[in-house]
Amino acid sequence: MSDISDLSILINELFSTDQDFHAEQQSNGRYIKKAGKVLSVKIEDMLKNGGSIAVYQRNMNETVKWICYDFDILKSQLSLPNTKDAENELKSIVTKFCSYLKSKNINYLIEYSGNRGIHIWVTFIEKIPFKISYEITNLILESAELNYNSDLIAIDLFPLSSKITNSVGSCVKLPLSKHKKSNYYSYFLTEINEIDDFRKFNTLSNEFIVSQKSILQRHVSISLDDIEKTFNVFLSRSEESLYDSRVKEIILSGMKLNELLEHWDKSRVLKNLKSSIECGKLNNQERKLLVGLLINVYDEAGSNIGEKLLIEILKKQSNYNDVITKKAISSLSSFYFPSQEQIESIIQERFNEKLNKEELLTRIFINLISYDQGYFDFCKTDIEVTRNAEMKYLIQNDEAQSRKVFNEMSNIKSDEYLKSINDFINNFNDNKINFYTHERKEKNKNRNLISLECMERITTSIILKQIHLFFDLPVNNLTHGYKVNKGFKKGYIFEQWLYLWIKFYQIFLQQLPMRITLSLYYKTDISSFIAI
Repeated sequence: MSDISDLSILINELFSTDQDFHAEQQSNGRYIKKAGKVLSVKIEDMLKNGGSIAVYQRNMNETVKWICYDFDILKSQLSLPNTKDAENELKSIVTKFCSYLKSKNINYLIEYSGNRGIHIWVTFIEKIPFKISYEITNLILESAELNYNSDLIAIDLFPLSSKITNSVGSCVKLPLSKHKKSNYYSYFLTEINEIDDFRKFNTLSNEFIVSQKSILQRHVSISLDDIEKTFNVFLSRSEESLYDSRVKEIILSGMKLNELLEHWDKSRVLKNLKSSIECGKLNNQERKLLVGLLINVYDEAGSNIGEKLLIEILKKQSNYNDVITKKAISSLSSFYFPSQEQIESIIQERFNEKLNKEELLTRIFINLISYDQGYFDFCKTDIEVTRNAEMKYLIQNDEAQSRKVFNEMSNIKSDEYLKSINDFINNFNDNKINFYTHERKEKNKNRNLISLECMERITTSIILKQIHLFFDLPVNNLTHGYKVNKGFKKGYIFEQWLYLWIKFYQIFLQQLPMRITLSLYYKTDISSFIAI
């Protein structure tokens, strides 16, 4: 394999994402969005032919594997007499920032952009949640305490914000791209002092390619643990709902409180929880965590030993009240066993590794016999999430709106829904599915629209939500029809259809040569697609 192929693979591994789109720089310096993943073969073609490609930072599962700081001289300074002042300010602030990163043992890559700026890249061993990457980007910058002249230079951050939009996000020019306006390649610097006198390349020699490859081979990515230890912070690593874990009815061969606490003493995470129990100073979050850990623990005879242990623990607290405690436990009895992320987040300590469900359970309990992964054992929270999403869909999207269905959804209590849904599923009869027909009179025809009644709507939607979670179905950005929102996030069953159609229309236009689009009129419609 050639050196240029090796370099392409290294760039791809560090910077490319699984997005089905990228951007290509035009002769005027602007970038145009194009369809297609950025793969090593495309990067190799870019290197061989002097191309300039920008890669979108966010993966389709809302994770990233790098953050970037873009230090630029302001355009307004380029034609002024004090351009040298701006250049000196740029070099000074970048040097200070890199020195800070080095002092914190944060590995980085420094890249001359090929035009008027410098990129500082920090890459991660594993993909990290998008919102966490935003927190880290700002945490590092704020901690560095850079004081610079904003009339001369600017610093752009990637990601730009913590908000995840329905678009593919922001993009950054790939290293070793050839800038279309300056006609120079961007490239990695070996040492920070190289910024004092940039060398500019409009061709790639084999010696240059080998040196760039060597820089990437030596580079070491960092982990979230490294960031947390360096800055003494705790970063929440997922948006997992308390009900996504779905572990319920844990069966043990028996366990006493002293055995449980002795077992927890072996774990640096659970040792903290043990200490809070023994000193009688459990906070509200720790109490809820204990409910989630113990409420569904049974012995082989079917006795709820977890609830007994829970009451025994809470009796050790200085403000224990028997009536209030039992009432609170009853109200929280639908809690599922918490995930590793939730345990770590509340205790503010990490396990040494990512644990699967059984490994996590054995860290918590001794004498584990079995457990039930209850993906389709619905709870009142499932009802509330689905009810809210259905009501929103009925108002905003449904062509056959029904005030009767809406009122029923609004008025029935969650526990009544839960009982009715379980009865509906357990005694399913396809001859007893309730629906109504809505006749819509149109200009040339009458259209019959079929809509399910209230219980049928809630039931089918709650099953859809759990099937989507159970199979962890991947996101496909090439699909522009009905796309299920995982867990009905933000109260939507599907991603908003109007945005998806606008997105489809934009992608369609991007694939057409300009000379063709000037002479044709295109119509997009759900049922037909024609060119006139």
